Amino acid sequence: MLRPSKAGYVLLCLLTTLQVADAIKYLTDFTSVAGRWSWTSCPSGYDQDRKDLNDNAGGKYVYFCSKYATYSGPGSPARVTDITYASSSSCTPSCPSGYTRQGTDLNKGASGDCIYICIK
Repeated sequence: MLRPSKAGYVLLCLLTTLQVADAIKYLTDFTSVAGRWSWTSCPSGYDQDRKDLNDNAGGKYVYFCSKYATYSGPGSPARVTDITYASSSSCTPSCPSGYTRQGTDLNKGASGDCIYICIK
């Protein structure tokens, strides 16, 4: 669960695999985007969760973006195995060892600590 801001808590559940017809899809990337408008969109190839993470908190429109791939044997993209977050009042948080910081500040333009997604 991410820390609260004026928008409240965000509960993040990790779904790493999906069964789509006869194919198994798995999560290969997870990030966030922020923009001035509600139609801010994720990069091409990403699925967008249309819930604004800063809803009722002011600030930018912030959305989660996820990317899935179908396993096709050796050479397939790496799978995301865990997601956590890092926060800091100085907006320079470090992710735990073995994790990579992704996306934008989830509190972009709103009050509260800067919060970033970290993936492994």
